[in-house]
Formats: sequence, C-alpha cells, structure tokens
Amino acid sequence: MGLLLWLARALWWLADTSTLSSAGWTIGWPACRLLTLGRFPGAGFAGRRSASILDCVVVELVGLVILGTAIWWFCAR
Repeated sequence: MGLLLWLARALWWLADTSTLSSAGWTIGWPACRLLTLGRFPGAGFAGRRSASILDCVVVELVGLVILGTAIWWFCAR
C-alpha cells in the first residue's frame, strides 16, 4: 500500500507541475503585473494556490494567449 501511495503522489505532482495552468500562470503573472502596474493579481508569483479562482483563470488565460500567440508567430515566419 505504501508503494501505491508513493506512486499516486508522484503522479499527482507530475500532473500538477506539467499542466498548462502552470505555464499559463508563469507567463501570465508577469504580463498581468506589467499591464496593471503591479496591481493584479494580488497573489505573489508563487501564490497560485492562494489566489482566488477568478484571478487564476484570468492570469492563466492571459498567459496561454501569450504562449499561443508566440507559437503562432514563430510558426508563421
């Protein structure tokens, strides 16, 4: 049972760190801070888990739009 629990926790960690929400937050947080002159989001860069759901959705969507636009731009060249 201990091995299965360890495996489940490892898979959970892998899924959490490799999801698009992590990429969205990592890219979107500095973009939102820059656009709002440091006012949004209220949570710190490492505070994704303490941010409200609405803040997370907005920041992650901004980040994913930036990522998608960058991919499109590089592929279109």
